[in-house]
Amino acid sequence: MGALEPETENMGTANAWVEVPDLAKGKLEMSSVLLATAGETQQPVTGPQQLDAIKSYKTGSMLVYYLMLYNAPSSVGSDLTIRSEIALNDKIIYESEPQPVSSRMMGKDNKGIEIGGQLNLDLEPGFYALRVEIKDKSNREFRRS
Repeated sequence: MGALEPETENMGTANAWVEVPDLAKGKLEMSSVLLATAGETQQPVTGPQQLDAIKSYKTGSMLVYYLMLYNAPSSVGSDLTIRSEIALNDKIIYESEPQPVSSRMMGKDNKGIEIGGQLNLDLEPGFYALRVEIKDKSNREFRRS
């Protein structure tokens, strides 16, 4: 993605990998993590939209995250756990306790399970990474940042 500011002719670019898993294989898969702030609502795309390559948050605000889980076992609560962490320069500064995925389940349809959570960003200014990890009972990890 690129942007040009016509008044100054300043240009900037950003890129991100897009992974499209083969869901037909039946393996547990996880989408990318989508970020929002508490109170932010999803609007339908009706025209040009502003896309943030890097999200900015005020100290003390609530970070809301969403992801989709595909090909999950039917007994999600007992087979899968979810854990989140926040890192600064690869140093983990917050780590949640593992919880059943069912505690973060927001919805379910024939394509997958919508998972969501929120974290208080009572942090010093800086660039942080959010990582979400899902483990199955055999201890295999599925992690997204």
